Amino acid sequence: MRYRELFRTDPPKAFGPDLLRRSIAQRIQERAYGGLSKESSRLLRQLVKAARSKPNGKLELPRRIKAGSELVRTWRGTTYRVKVTTEGFSFQGGTYASLSEIACEIPDTRWNGPRFFGLRSSTAPRVRGTRQMATERRGILRCAIYTRKSTEHGLEQEFNSLDAQREACEAYIKSQASQGWRALAARYDDPAYSGGNLDRPAVRRLLADIEAGKVDVVVVYKIDRLTRSLADFAKLVETFDARSISFVAVTQQFNTTTSMGRLTLNVLLPFAQFERELASERVKDKIAASRKKGKWTGGTVPLGYEIKDRKLAINKTEAHTVRTIFKLYLQTGSLNKLIPELDKRQIVTKRRKTEVKKYQGGIPFPYGPLAYLLKNRIYLGEIHHGGKWFKGEHQPILDRTTFNRVQDQLSRTPSTAQKVSQPTTRRSPASCSMTVAIGWAQASPEKTASDTASTSARHCGDDSTSPDRSSGCRPPRSSN
Repeated sequence: MRYRELFRTDPPKAFGPDLLRRSIAQRIQERAYGGLSKESSRLLRQLVKAARSKPNGKLELPRRIKAGSELVRTWRGTTYRVKVTTEGFSFQGGTYASLSEIACEIPDTRWNGPRFFGLRSSTAPRVRGTRQMATERRGILRCAIYTRKSTEHGLEQEFNSLDAQREACEAYIKSQASQGWRALAARYDDPAYSGGNLDRPAVRRLLADIEAGKVDVVVVYKIDRLTRSLADFAKLVETFDARSISFVAVTQQFNTTTSMGRLTLNVLLPFAQFERELASERVKDKIAASRKKGKWTGGTVPLGYEIKDRKLAINKTEAHTVRTIFKLYLQTGSLNKLIPELDKRQIVTKRRKTEVKKYQGGIPFPYGPLAYLLKNRIYLGEIHHGGKWFKGEHQPILDRTTFNRVQDQLSRTPSTAQKVSQPTTRRSPASCSMTVAIGWAQASPEKTASDTASTSARHCGDDSTSPDRSSGCRPPRSSN
């Protein structure tokens, strides 16, 4: 009855129940959304005509290739690459309407281009020594899953945010298994890394594998997991396009190979970047408010303190060292005499637990860090922020009288810049040592040669705290 209403005729007797239902559903869909396009109708007519002309009635559907794909074939020692475009096929700088035209340009090949490039099975015997072409593996798409978390919070959990992101991406890839999607075993995880830049270990490994041709699709949970910067994403899209890499966010459906997909990304990314900048502003405001209340919000822990319950606590051994340094400076009256005294007593910088050797400390005090220590008001129980000092929650190591006496002494000490002229060009360590030695010998005649040599070595990068050891020489910093 329904078939008669839609087609205004009786159904063919050969139609079974299933075919009747399919015909009715097709006609309803055609009325609701429109029928087939002219191109599809023409293709169907050709297929029917071709099927009728064959005795066995075998119907072979032509294979459609997605624009942006690359066909690769190695033939008799030469590799041929064909780029599929919306206008046809690009080969050696020219555009061709069919693969057969390209096959005719290749010496000693058959005219059947689709068969030559592996798009149809061939019954002809294969030539010995011909390597299997890359397009015979085109059915498998290798998917790299990238995950990221901005903070360390929750990473210690057995199932954390990175695991949840990867699980969602793996589920999406399994849903596309019929299209040949396969998840790579390699993990590209960036725990506690910001999305504001691309300086991340997993991103670098991912880009290296893309360059090596090991990845076909990049899958992320959300686009902001890969980057929150519009400029960085533009660079990534350029890299993906150059290697014909697809990019998929499982919770945001778009396709980067189309102009509409790129427009969608360009609309979403400014919001991701705005969210990152907004979060950064909130963190800065929180730090400023905490510092004004005297709270420790992180950073390099100074000599004399250690961290307990996220607060600065006095380390008794190091606190004694700090008081000794201040006391010795008041006795000696200058940094030039203080440093040899510290070396004699084997007083060194704060030792820290870090994998980077030059930041581990435990070395003789250079002039700059020593002068900074003598001026640091954190030893009065204060916290610095925005050029101002606020009363802190931690206990002071020094009394205000001793600290003020040291500051008065520092202000009366002549600038070391007046004793040694600043070099205008980069010099070798030998010439720098000679310049510094002469300058200090003239300013302090009583200084021994060994002390002078020690002083010059301090400024020429002999210690691991030198800001630029590759430059060969660093002039002494002012002590006031």
